[in-house]
This record gives sequence, C-alpha cells and structure tokens, in this order.
Amino acid sequence: MGKLASDKLRPNILMFIPHDLGDHLHCYGHQSVRSPNLDRLAKTGVHFTNCFTTAPECTPSRSGLYTGLYTHQNGLMGLCHRGWEFNSDTKHLAEYFWESGYETCLFGAQHETGRIISNIGYNRLFAQKKLKSSFYICNEVTEWLKHHAARLKKPWFACVVFQDTHRSWRTATDFGLNDVDIPPYLPDTPEVRADYAELYQSIFDMDTAIGQVLESLEKSPLAKNTIVAYTVDHGIPFPRAKSTYYDPGIHVPLIMRLPGRLAGG
Repeated sequence: MGKLASDKLRPNILMFIPHDLGDHLHCYGHQSVRSPNLDRLAKTGVHFTNCFTTAPECTPSRSGLYTGLYTHQNGLMGLCHRGWEFNSDTKHLAEYFWESGYETCLFGAQHETGRIISNIGYNRLFAQKKLKSSFYICNEVTEWLKHHAARLKKPWFACVVFQDTHRSWRTATDFGLNDVDIPPYLPDTPEVRADYAELYQSIFDMDTAIGQVLESLEKSPLAKNTIVAYTVDHGIPFPRAKSTYYDPGIHVPLIMRLPGRLAGG
C-alpha cells in the first residue's frame, strides 16, 4: 500500500482499549462511576453514543474492530489462546498501518493471536511485563511520548491495551457499598454491590492512568496531529452482559479526538 499523503500531514493514532468495561463510564450515563479524564476527552472530542461491538467476547470482538469483518469472515470465532487465528487472507489494522509507512507500536497486551505478534503488524512491543497494570503500561506510553515519539521520521500508530478492567479486581477500594448503582438486570445484594465497588475502583484506576498519558500528550507538540481513540471490547463481566448479545454485552464507548478536526463533544 502506498503512502496516502505526506508524513507531515498524516496524523498519529493513539488508541486505548481495555477489557470488559462495557459502557461503564460517567459520560455514558453511569452517574456513580468516576472517570473524569475520559469524560473530559469525550467533551473535547467526539462522543459516539451508539457504538456496538460485533461480538461479546474478547478475541472475536477485537477481530471485528481491527478488521471490519465479522468473525466468520476473519476466522477469529473463538479465543486466540484456545487456538483460533485469523484466516490467512485477513489483515489486522496494524498491518495496514505498517504497510502504509507508519511505525506500529503495541503497549501491553493483545488478544488477537497466540503466535508471533509481529505477524499481525506490530513492529515494536513495549510494556510486556505487567499486563494487568494500567499504571505500568501507561507510564511506558508516557515515557515513549516524551523521549521517542517526536523523534520519529514517520507517523505512528500506538495501541495501548491493558487487562484492566478484567477480573479479578483488587479488593481494596475507595467505593463503599452505597456508592455504586446496580443495573436492573442484576440482583441488588451486598455481594453484587461489593463486586461493583471493586469494578468501579478498577475503572477509576484505569482512568487515572490514561489521564497521565493524555496530560503528557497535551503538553507536547504531537497533540495537534494525534488522533486519540478510546473504546472497549465488550460488556462488563456480569450475567446478561459479557458473553451475551443483550445491550450490556455489546454496547461500548467510542471516543475520538483530533484538535480542530474531531472535536466539540
């Protein structure tokens, strides 16, 4: 694939995609969730309200996101660590970027192949030691933005993936049992409330880590030409959500920002 435009004109892409969050952000109507940094990104960028994933499980949903194809078309109808792989004629989004002259970077986990990660288009891997820690991974992104990204002579695609907010969560939480809102499809019991408190803490921790990256980006000259995108694979890990085609299983956030181009809420 040839270059589409001058490297100076083509935007960088910084994409965040955690696990198992569904639409559980304050800006998506969950009033007791604390996600101030992503809420601010939604206000200053474009806040999509009707985004649905093609599948309610990790690998299949990501396969649809990264290929634009349904799972029976791209081959990833099951989890990659259970042996499922892309069809030989299917390309990952990172591969398209790499072929068109982008630097392609993966920070943290991926869930699209059980084989060599470079086969799906990433030519640089970062933050591979603590895949469940959004703080560790986002700190690596921040350091990369400060010391390396601006020196690149080509545009870049950086995908930031962490296993937060996947179970299991840390039990120490600043949210009490009465600080959470239980959706009507779940029983309102102390056990469910305790689970939700841990989920809310995981969401807040993730938001805080992402906020550090956004602050670093906004202070740099890269900000004016970098698309920031945030989405999720599928719904929260509760009954009638993850692994189901009810709305709580497939309705996900999508937020995108490029100053002067993708803006205004």
